[in-house]
Amino acid sequence: MLSTMKEKLSPRATPRWKGYHPVHGAVSDLWPGGDPDDDAETPFVCRALLRRITAISAITLTIILMLSAMYQRRDALLPKTSTAAAGAPEKDVDELGGALRHLRHAMATPPSPASVDGVSPAINPKLCVIARTYAAQLSYLPITLLSLVNAGFPNLQIFLVNTDVALETYKMQEAAELVNWLTGRPGLAEFMDWPVETEGDYGYALSDRALLHLYDNPQYGCEYVMLSNGDNLYAATLGERLQPAFEKNAELIGWDFISHYQWFDYQRMYDGKKGYVDTSGTMIHKPVSFQRGGIDLGAAMFKMDMLKRNKLTFQGTGGYNVESDGYFIVVAEARANVTFIQHATLLMHQ
Repeated sequence: MLSTMKEKLSPRATPRWKGYHPVHGAVSDLWPGGDPDDDAETPFVCRALLRRITAISAITLTIILMLSAMYQRRDALLPKTSTAAAGAPEKDVDELGGALRHLRHAMATPPSPASVDGVSPAINPKLCVIARTYAAQLSYLPITLLSLVNAGFPNLQIFLVNTDVALETYKMQEAAELVNWLTGRPGLAEFMDWPVETEGDYGYALSDRALLHLYDNPQYGCEYVMLSNGDNLYAATLGERLQPAFEKNAELIGWDFISHYQWFDYQRMYDGKKGYVDTSGTMIHKPVSFQRGGIDLGAAMFKMDMLKRNKLTFQGTGGYNVESDGYFIVVAEARANVTFIQHATLLMHQ
Protein backbone atom coordinates (compact mmCIF):
# COMPACT_ATOMS: atom_id res chain seq x y z
CA MET A 1 0.00 0.00 0.00
CA LEU A 2 2.84 2.41 0.91
CA SER A 3 4.53 1.58 -2.35
CA THR A 4 1.35 2.39 -4.21
CA MET A 5 1.08 5.84 -2.50
CA LYS A 6 4.73 6.70 -3.30
CA GLU A 7 4.14 5.82 -6.88
CA LYS A 8 1.09 8.10 -7.00
CA LEU A 9 2.96 11.06 -5.41
CA SER A 10 6.17 10.65 -7.41
CA PRO A 11 6.66 13.36 -10.10
CA ARG A 12 7.84 10.68 -12.46
CA ALA A 13 4.61 8.87 -11.95
CA THR A 14 2.56 11.98 -12.50
CA PRO A 15 0.74 11.75 -15.83
CA ARG A 16 2.43 14.24 -18.23
CA TRP A 17 -0.28 14.43 -20.82
CA LYS A 18 0.12 17.20 -23.33
CA GLY A 19 -0.64 20.58 -21.83
CA TYR A 20 -0.05 19.51 -18.22
CA HIS A 21 2.52 21.28 -15.97
CA PRO A 22 4.01 19.21 -13.11
CA VAL A 23 4.10 22.20 -10.67
CA HIS A 24 1.16 24.43 -11.57
CA GLY A 25 -1.20 21.70 -12.59
CA ALA A 26 -3.37 21.48 -15.63
CA VAL A 27 -3.40 24.31 -18.14
CA SER A 28 -7.12 24.62 -17.64
CA ASP A 29 -6.39 25.54 -13.98
CA LEU A 30 -4.10 28.41 -15.03
CA TRP A 31 -6.16 29.70 -17.92
CA PRO A 32 -9.84 29.62 -17.04
CA GLY A 33 -11.89 28.27 -19.83
CA GLY A 34 -8.83 26.62 -21.38
CA ASP A 35 -8.75 23.06 -22.54
CA PRO A 36 -5.51 21.13 -22.11
CA ASP A 37 -6.34 19.16 -25.23
CA ASP A 38 -6.52 22.33 -27.41
CA ASP A 39 -3.43 22.78 -29.57
CA ALA A 40 -2.03 19.68 -27.98
CA GLU A 41 1.12 19.79 -30.06
CA THR A 42 2.24 23.18 -28.55
CA PRO A 43 4.44 22.89 -25.44
CA PHE A 44 3.07 24.56 -22.34
CA VAL A 45 5.87 27.19 -22.04
CA CYS A 46 5.51 28.32 -25.66
CA ARG A 47 1.75 28.69 -25.34
CA ALA A 48 2.03 30.70 -22.12
CA LEU A 49 4.73 32.93 -23.62
CA LEU A 50 2.63 33.51 -26.73
CA ARG A 51 -0.35 34.57 -24.66
CA ARG A 52 1.79 37.02 -22.65
CA ILE A 53 3.33 38.52 -25.80
CA THR A 54 -0.15 38.99 -27.20
CA ALA A 55 -1.28 40.80 -24.04
CA ILE A 56 1.80 43.06 -24.01
CA SER A 57 1.35 43.87 -27.70
CA ALA A 58 -2.24 44.88 -27.10
CA ILE A 59 -1.21 47.23 -24.28
CA THR A 60 1.61 48.73 -26.39
CA LEU A 61 -0.74 49.33 -29.31
CA THR A 62 -3.20 51.07 -27.02
CA ILE A 63 -0.47 53.42 -25.71
CA ILE A 64 0.69 54.22 -29.26
CA LEU A 65 -2.85 55.06 -30.35
CA MET A 66 -3.32 57.32 -27.31
CA LEU A 67 -0.04 59.16 -28.01
CA SER A 68 -0.92 59.52 -31.68
CA ALA A 69 -4.29 61.05 -30.81
CA MET A 70 -2.64 63.44 -28.34
CA TYR A 71 -0.05 64.66 -30.84
CA GLN A 72 -2.65 65.04 -33.59
CA ARG A 73 -4.67 67.25 -31.27
CA ARG A 74 -1.47 69.23 -30.49
CA ASP A 75 -0.83 69.60 -34.24
CA ALA A 76 -4.35 70.92 -34.80
CA LEU A 77 -3.98 73.57 -32.09
CA LEU A 78 -0.63 74.91 -33.32
CA PRO A 79 -0.78 77.86 -35.75
CA LYS A 80 0.03 77.16 -39.38
CA THR A 81 3.43 78.62 -40.24
CA SER A 82 4.77 79.50 -43.66
CA THR A 83 7.59 77.27 -44.81
CA ALA A 84 9.36 80.39 -46.09
CA ALA A 85 10.09 81.49 -42.54
CA ALA A 86 13.44 80.52 -41.13
CA GLY A 87 13.29 77.29 -39.15
CA ALA A 88 9.53 76.91 -39.70
CA PRO A 89 7.93 73.42 -39.59
CA GLU A 90 6.20 71.87 -42.57
CA LYS A 91 2.60 72.84 -43.21
CA ASP A 92 -0.41 70.59 -42.82
CA VAL A 93 1.44 67.64 -41.34
CA ASP A 94 -0.89 65.08 -39.81
CA GLU A 95 1.52 62.28 -39.01
CA LEU A 96 3.11 61.77 -35.62
CA GLY A 97 6.57 62.74 -36.91
CA GLY A 98 5.26 66.05 -38.16
CA ALA A 99 3.58 66.74 -34.83
CA LEU A 100 6.88 66.15 -33.05
CA ARG A 101 8.62 68.63 -35.36
CA HIS A 102 5.88 71.16 -34.55
CA LEU A 103 6.47 70.55 -30.85
CA ARG A 104 10.24 71.07 -31.15
CA HIS A 105 9.66 74.31 -33.09
CA ALA A 106 7.28 75.58 -30.40
CA MET A 107 9.82 74.80 -27.67
CA ALA A 108 12.58 76.60 -29.56
CA THR A 109 10.50 79.73 -30.06
CA PRO A 110 10.63 82.22 -27.13
CA PRO A 111 7.27 82.96 -25.55
CA SER A 112 5.43 86.09 -26.57
CA PRO A 113 5.66 88.99 -24.13
CA ALA A 114 2.74 89.24 -21.77
CA SER A 115 0.45 92.19 -22.24
CA VAL A 116 1.09 95.12 -19.94
CA ASP A 117 -2.43 95.37 -18.57
CA GLY A 118 -3.02 91.63 -18.50
CA VAL A 119 -6.02 91.96 -20.82
CA SER A 120 -4.96 93.09 -24.27
CA PRO A 121 -3.24 90.44 -26.40
CA ALA A 122 0.47 90.96 -26.93
CA ILE A 123 1.63 92.60 -30.15
CA ASN A 124 4.58 90.78 -31.69
CA PRO A 125 5.99 92.75 -34.63
CA LYS A 126 8.79 91.32 -36.75
CA LEU A 127 11.98 92.84 -35.37
CA CYS A 128 15.12 92.95 -37.50
CA VAL A 129 18.36 93.73 -35.67
CA ILE A 130 21.54 94.90 -37.38
CA ALA A 131 24.28 93.85 -34.96
CA ARG A 132 27.61 95.55 -35.71
CA THR A 133 30.81 94.37 -34.13
CA TYR A 134 34.60 94.39 -34.30
CA ALA A 135 37.42 92.20 -32.97
CA ALA A 136 37.38 93.47 -29.37
CA GLN A 137 33.65 92.67 -29.02
CA LEU A 138 33.70 89.23 -30.64
CA SER A 139 33.87 87.19 -27.42
CA TYR A 140 30.87 89.09 -26.06
CA LEU A 141 28.82 88.87 -29.28
CA PRO A 142 27.03 85.56 -28.47
CA ILE A 143 25.87 87.07 -25.16
CA THR A 144 24.42 90.07 -26.99
CA LEU A 145 22.62 87.84 -29.47
CA LEU A 146 21.22 85.50 -26.82
CA SER A 147 19.97 88.47 -24.80
CA LEU A 148 18.06 89.57 -27.90
CA VAL A 149 16.65 86.07 -28.33
CA ASN A 150 15.33 86.19 -24.76
CA ALA A 151 14.11 89.79 -24.88
CA GLY A 152 10.52 88.84 -25.73
CA PHE A 153 10.44 89.04 -29.54
CA PRO A 154 9.28 85.71 -31.03
CA ASN A 155 9.44 87.24 -34.53
CA LEU A 156 13.14 88.07 -34.63
CA GLN A 157 15.87 88.07 -37.24
CA ILE A 158 19.46 89.21 -36.69
CA PHE A 159 21.94 90.41 -39.30
CA LEU A 160 25.60 90.38 -38.23
CA VAL A 161 27.90 93.00 -39.73
CA ASN A 162 31.68 93.03 -39.33
CA THR A 163 33.12 96.55 -39.18
CA ASP A 164 36.75 95.56 -38.51
CA VAL A 165 39.20 94.90 -41.34
CA ALA A 166 41.38 92.90 -38.93
CA LEU A 167 38.62 90.53 -37.82
CA GLU A 168 38.64 87.08 -39.40
CA THR A 169 35.21 86.78 -40.94
CA TYR A 170 34.85 83.04 -40.37
CA LYS A 171 34.60 83.80 -36.65
CA MET A 172 31.51 85.91 -37.32
CA GLN A 173 29.98 83.02 -39.24
CA GLU A 174 30.77 80.68 -36.36
CA ALA A 175 29.11 83.07 -33.90
CA ALA A 176 25.94 83.09 -36.02
CA GLU A 177 25.93 79.29 -36.29
CA LEU A 178 26.49 78.93 -32.55
CA VAL A 179 23.45 81.05 -31.69
CA ASN A 180 21.31 79.27 -34.27
CA TRP A 181 22.34 75.91 -32.82
CA LEU A 182 21.80 76.92 -29.19
CA THR A 183 18.31 78.23 -29.92
CA GLY A 184 17.33 75.51 -32.36
CA ARG A 185 16.29 78.19 -34.85
CA PRO A 186 18.20 77.89 -38.16
CA GLY A 187 18.47 81.22 -39.95
CA LEU A 188 17.84 83.31 -36.83
CA ALA A 189 21.25 84.98 -37.09
CA GLU A 190 22.77 85.61 -40.50
CA PHE A 191 26.26 86.93 -41.16
CA MET A 192 26.41 89.51 -43.95
CA ASP A 193 29.83 88.71 -45.42
CA TRP A 194 30.63 92.13 -46.84
CA PRO A 195 34.18 93.46 -47.11
CA VAL A 196 35.30 96.38 -44.96
CA GLU A 197 36.13 98.80 -47.76
CA THR A 198 36.87 101.90 -45.69
CA GLU A 199 38.37 102.50 -42.27
CA GLY A 200 37.79 105.32 -39.81
CA ASP A 201 34.04 105.56 -40.51
CA TYR A 202 33.14 103.93 -37.16
CA GLY A 203 31.29 101.15 -38.98
CA TYR A 204 28.57 103.46 -40.32
CA ALA A 205 29.29 102.73 -43.99
CA LEU A 206 28.44 99.06 -43.53
CA SER A 207 25.53 100.01 -41.26
CA ASP A 208 24.14 101.98 -44.18
CA ARG A 209 24.68 99.03 -46.48
CA ALA A 210 22.71 96.82 -44.10
CA LEU A 211 19.87 99.36 -43.91
CA LEU A 212 19.69 99.64 -47.71
CA HIS A 213 19.72 95.85 -47.93
CA LEU A 214 16.63 95.68 -45.73
CA TYR A 215 14.95 98.50 -47.67
CA ASP A 216 15.49 96.61 -50.94
CA ASN A 217 14.36 93.21 -49.62
CA PRO A 218 10.81 93.42 -48.28
CA GLN A 219 10.63 89.63 -48.14
CA TYR A 220 12.32 89.82 -44.73
CA GLY A 221 9.06 91.28 -43.42
CA CYS A 222 10.78 93.68 -41.01
CA GLU A 223 8.29 95.86 -39.14
CA TYR A 224 10.79 97.40 -36.73
CA VAL A 225 14.55 97.83 -37.06
CA MET A 226 17.15 98.13 -34.34
CA LEU A 227 20.88 98.83 -34.72
CA SER A 228 23.01 97.41 -31.95
CA ASN A 229 26.64 96.86 -31.08
CA GLY A 230 28.18 93.50 -30.23
CA ASP A 231 28.71 94.41 -26.58
CA ASN A 232 25.14 95.27 -25.61
CA LEU A 233 23.00 93.38 -23.12
CA TYR A 234 19.20 93.65 -23.31
CA ALA A 235 16.66 93.12 -20.55
CA ALA A 236 14.40 90.08 -20.79
CA THR A 237 11.41 92.44 -20.34
CA LEU A 238 12.23 94.62 -23.36
CA GLY A 239 9.40 93.28 -25.54
CA GLU A 240 6.91 93.48 -22.68
CA ARG A 241 7.80 97.06 -21.71
CA LEU A 242 7.50 98.23 -25.33
CA GLN A 243 3.96 96.91 -25.75
CA PRO A 244 2.40 100.40 -25.17
CA ALA A 245 4.63 101.77 -27.94
CA PHE A 246 3.49 99.07 -30.34
CA GLU A 247 -0.13 99.77 -29.45
CA LYS A 248 0.42 103.43 -30.36
CA ASN A 249 2.09 102.36 -33.63
CA ALA A 250 5.11 104.45 -32.62
CA GLU A 251 7.63 105.07 -35.38
CA LEU A 252 10.52 105.91 -33.05
CA ILE A 253 10.93 104.24 -29.65
CA GLY A 254 13.59 104.88 -27.02
CA TRP A 255 14.34 103.52 -23.55
CA ASP A 256 16.69 104.27 -20.68
CA PHE A 257 20.07 102.58 -20.54
CA ILE A 258 23.37 102.19 -18.73
CA SER A 259 26.47 103.10 -20.69
CA HIS A 260 30.21 102.69 -20.42
CA TYR A 261 30.65 106.13 -21.93
CA GLN A 262 31.37 109.23 -19.90
CA TRP A 263 28.32 111.52 -19.90
CA PHE A 264 29.32 115.07 -19.14
CA ASP A 265 26.01 116.21 -17.69
CA TYR A 266 26.73 114.20 -14.52
CA GLN A 267 28.91 115.24 -11.61
CA ARG A 268 30.06 114.44 -8.09
CA MET A 269 27.82 116.01 -5.48
CA TYR A 270 28.00 116.65 -1.73
CA ASP A 271 24.96 117.58 0.35
CA GLY A 272 27.00 119.68 2.82
CA LYS A 273 26.45 117.25 5.67
CA LYS A 274 27.66 113.70 5.25
CA GLY A 275 26.26 112.43 1.99
CA TYR A 276 28.31 112.05 -1.16
CA VAL A 277 26.83 111.07 -4.53
CA ASP A 278 29.04 110.25 -7.48
CA THR A 279 27.21 110.45 -10.78
CA SER A 280 30.32 110.86 -12.88
CA GLY A 281 32.31 108.22 -14.67
CA THR A 282 30.82 105.31 -16.57
CA MET A 283 28.09 102.69 -16.15
CA ILE A 284 25.70 105.42 -15.06
CA HIS A 285 21.97 105.22 -15.67
CA LYS A 286 20.99 107.50 -18.53
CA PRO A 287 17.42 108.77 -18.97
CA VAL A 288 16.83 108.71 -22.71
CA SER A 289 16.00 111.68 -24.94
CA PHE A 290 15.81 112.03 -28.72
CA GLN A 291 18.73 114.39 -29.13
CA ARG A 292 22.46 114.26 -29.67
CA GLY A 293 24.16 113.00 -26.52
CA GLY A 294 20.83 111.84 -25.13
CA ILE A 295 20.63 108.31 -26.45
CA ASP A 296 22.70 105.33 -27.49
CA LEU A 297 21.78 103.88 -30.88
CA GLY A 298 21.19 100.48 -29.23
CA ALA A 299 18.49 102.06 -27.06
CA ALA A 300 16.26 102.96 -30.00
CA MET A 301 13.90 101.14 -32.32
CA PHE A 302 12.62 102.44 -35.66
CA LYS A 303 9.50 101.62 -37.63
CA MET A 304 10.58 100.22 -40.98
CA ASP A 305 7.88 102.16 -42.85
CA MET A 306 9.24 105.44 -41.47
CA LEU A 307 12.86 104.59 -42.31
CA LYS A 308 12.04 103.45 -45.81
CA ARG A 309 9.64 106.31 -46.44
CA ASN A 310 12.37 108.82 -45.67
CA LYS A 311 15.26 106.69 -47.01
CA LEU A 312 17.23 107.39 -43.84
CA THR A 313 20.94 106.58 -43.80
CA PHE A 314 23.81 107.69 -41.59
CA GLN A 315 25.53 109.24 -44.58
CA GLY A 316 22.45 111.29 -45.38
CA THR A 317 21.76 112.49 -41.83
CA GLY A 318 25.18 113.79 -40.80
CA GLY A 319 27.96 111.78 -42.36
CA TYR A 320 30.28 109.30 -40.68
CA ASN A 321 31.70 110.62 -37.43
CA VAL A 322 31.55 110.02 -33.69
CA GLU A 323 28.17 111.78 -33.48
CA SER A 324 26.47 109.90 -36.32
CA ASP A 325 24.17 108.13 -33.83
CA GLY A 326 22.89 111.44 -32.51
CA TYR A 327 22.32 113.00 -35.93
CA PHE A 328 20.45 109.91 -37.11
CA ILE A 329 18.19 110.00 -34.04
CA VAL A 330 17.46 113.73 -34.41
CA VAL A 331 16.40 113.34 -38.04
CA ALA A 332 14.33 110.22 -37.25
CA GLU A 333 12.53 112.10 -34.45
CA ALA A 334 11.69 114.93 -36.85
CA ARG A 335 10.32 112.54 -39.49
CA ALA A 336 8.39 110.18 -37.21
CA ASN A 337 4.65 110.69 -36.84
CA VAL A 338 4.53 109.10 -33.37
CA THR A 339 7.39 108.79 -30.87
CA PHE A 340 7.49 106.90 -27.59
CA ILE A 341 9.92 106.99 -24.65
CA GLN A 342 9.93 104.20 -22.05
CA HIS A 343 11.70 105.30 -18.89
CA ALA A 344 12.85 101.84 -17.89
CA THR A 345 16.46 100.66 -17.97
CA LEU A 346 16.34 98.01 -20.67
CA LEU A 347 19.88 98.15 -22.08
CA MET A 348 23.34 97.82 -20.60
CA HIS A 349 26.00 99.13 -22.96
CA GLN A 350 29.19 97.35 -21.86
